[in-house]
Amino acid sequence: MKKFIIDAVHIYLSMQYRLNRRRFLMAHIFLLVIGFVLSIFSILFSLFYLPSPLIPITSGNAVTDTALAALVPLPTRLSISLGLILSSYFSSLISWSVVLSAFSLILTIGRLYDLNKSYKYLCLYAVPGINLCFFLYLCIKKGSPADNHYGPPTASLSNNALYSGPCFYVEEPINTSYSASLFEQVFSWRGRLNRQRYFFRNIGFISLYLFSFLVLSILTVFLIGLGFAATAITAISDLSFSISSCFFILLIISIISFITILAVIIPAFWKIRRWHDLDRSGFYLLLTELPYYALLCGIPSFSVNNSIIGSNELEFIFIILTILWISAVNLYLLFIKGSPNDNTYGKDPIAQISPEINN
Repeated sequence: MKKFIIDAVHIYLSMQYRLNRRRFLMAHIFLLVIGFVLSIFSILFSLFYLPSPLIPITSGNAVTDTALAALVPLPTRLSISLGLILSSYFSSLISWSVVLSAFSLILTIGRLYDLNKSYKYLCLYAVPGINLCFFLYLCIKKGSPADNHYGPPTASLSNNALYSGPCFYVEEPINTSYSASLFEQVFSWRGRLNRQRYFFRNIGFISLYLFSFLVLSILTVFLIGLGFAATAITAISDLSFSISSCFFILLIISIISFITILAVIIPAFWKIRRWHDLDRSGFYLLLTELPYYALLCGIPSFSVNNSIIGSNELEFIFIILTILWISAVNLYLLFIKGSPNDNTYGKDPIAQISPEINN
C-alpha cells in the first residue's frame, strides 16, 4: 500500500512526468469520488444541528434544548436547523473542494507537459467560461507523440521504466550564485528549504496574497460604482447593466478562487521541502493539514447557536488541543534548524558555496 501511494504521488503529483489523457481523466474521476465521500462526511457533521426532539442527537446543552422547545415553534426550529445544516455543510465542502481543486491544478501541469506547453496556461482557469473550455481541451487533446521538452511520452511506460527514463525534473538549485526560475521556487517540492528562506517566502507570499485581495476589493467597488453612475447618466438598460455586473462578479469570484487554490498549493510545497531540510519525509505535511481540515469540519457541529462556549467539554478540549497541535508543528517548522550536513533529501543549502570560490 505504501509503495502504491508513493508511486501515485510520483506519477501524478510530482510534476516531473507527462500526463496523458487517460491518466488525467482517471485522476479526476478519483478526485470526484473522494469529493463525494467527503461531502457525505461533511453532512454527517452538519446533522448535529438538527433539533434534538426529532432525532436522538442532543446539542450538549439541556437548557438550550428546553428553551428552544418552549419559545420557538417547531416550523421555525426546522427552518433554523436547515439553515445551520446548509451553512455548516457548505463551509466544510468548500474547504475540501479547494484542496481537490489544488490537486487538479497540479495534474493540469503534468497534462500541459504532455502537450508541450508551459505552466503559465494555468491562468486560464481564472477566467469564467474559458476555464471550462480549457479543461475540456485538456481532456480531449492528444499529447505529443514523440519526446518533447518535458520528456518522453508516458502512455506505454511502466512505473519502473518511467522512473528510470529521462523526465522533466523540477528542483530549485541550492547554489545561490545563480537564481532559480519562478516555477522552480514556487512549485518544486524536491530538495531542501532552510528556515530563513521558508520564513521570508511565507511573509512575501502572505503579503502578496493580502495585497491582491485589497486590489480586487477596491477594483470591485470602483467598477460597480462606475456602472451605477453610467446607468444613471446614460440610457443603458437595467438588463445590460445586470448582465455586465454578473459577468464581472463571476470573473472576480473565479480570480479569487484561483488565488485561494494557489494559496493552498504553494505553502504546502514549501512545508514539504522544510520537512526535507529536517531529514523528514514530505508525508509529515499531514501532521498539520489533516488536523486542520478535521477541525474545520468539526467546529460547526461542536457549537451551540454558533458559539463554542456551552458545547460539550470534551469537544471543546479537542478543539483547543487541535489548534495547539497545529500551531506547535508550524512553529517547529519555522524555528528548528535543519540538518547541519547533507541528508537523504539533498545537500545542506547553507553550506553550499559558489563553485568559483572552490576553484
